[in-house]
Amino acid sequence: MSKNWYIIHTYSGFERKVAESLRSRVKAFNLENEIYNVLIPTEEVVEVRGGKRVVSQPHLVLGDMLPNRNVADADVPFALAWLELMARLGFLRRNEGWSKLFERFLDDRDRELVWHPHKGMAMPRSTNPFVWPGFPLEQMTSGDERWTDVTFRLGLIARLSGRPLELV
Repeated sequence: MSKNWYIIHTYSGFERKVAESLRSRVKAFNLENEIYNVLIPTEEVVEVRGGKRVVSQPHLVLGDMLPNRNVADADVPFALAWLELMARLGFLRRNEGWSKLFERFLDDRDRELVWHPHKGMAMPRSTNPFVWPGFPLEQMTSGDERWTDVTFRLGLIARLSGRPLELV
């Protein structure tokens, strides 16, 4: 019999409780031959907080969709959708690479805090079927209006990840 993997989405902070509940139900209903294991992907991280060594086990995100900044430059709408998802799940602050990438997007803003693409970059477009095909969603072709959707999305990601927002 072949084995299959299944992913169960839970509320943040309830992963261990759901896993223990699944394990107890497997025993109660004699499903040990059907369900072999219940895993929560974590890794041990040693941090120093207040001069004390603390061992934590943050949850891992399986698969990194933005392994480097070239991927983000090639598909800005997808990069923003991924960063927003990670911010909503609470993972953006935990991943140094994603945090740096988000900081780079913030650095691409002008004095009025409006995002602009790098020199030579055309209107951001995506070929990924899971995100909107391009920004902006409306047909605005003049001035900074072209970049308001990206600027708004950066503000949303900042708010979701607990960053203070800079207002003009």
